[in-house]
Amino acid sequence: MDPVVLALAGGLGSSIGVLTGYFLGYYGRAIIGENQQRKMNFLVKIFGGNIPIVIFIFAFTPLPDALIFIPLGIARYSLVKVWIPNFVGKLLMSYVLAYAGRLSVGFIRVLFGEGGWIGAILTTAFLIAVLIVMFKLDWEKIFEKYFLKGVKQN
Repeated sequence: MDPVVLALAGGLGSSIGVLTGYFLGYYGRAIIGENQQRKMNFLVKIFGGNIPIVIFIFAFTPLPDALIFIPLGIARYSLVKVWIPNFVGKLLMSYVLAYAGRLSVGFIRVLFGEGGWIGAILTTAFLIAVLIVMFKLDWEKIFEKYFLKGVKQN
């Protein structure tokens, strides 16, 4: 298969699919408490103007990018500003993977075999754990304790 066609299909499909997290946060905002909304808004405020860069990095790497979309949805961050860097990151990631796969398909079959259920189960468990931690932590207190400490002393 052509890596460019695979990259376009993979980038478009995964960038649309990851918006599930954004819409979960956007429409789920009504069922979470005001305290949780405040925490998510603060988390978004910490990143400031760097949110598109953070989104691109999460989309381009194996980091669990769907998890950052939930707080962005809760904070009602612009859908266009979320989707464009995500699409570009997913497109580039898909191209790298498609081209690398084309070059190393034999090695991949030997290394991973034909089924990938164990990897899917481990990834799902990791994503659930990260989601739980993200909602349990008080990001404001952590940020004040570790990041504003040095700023206040100066």
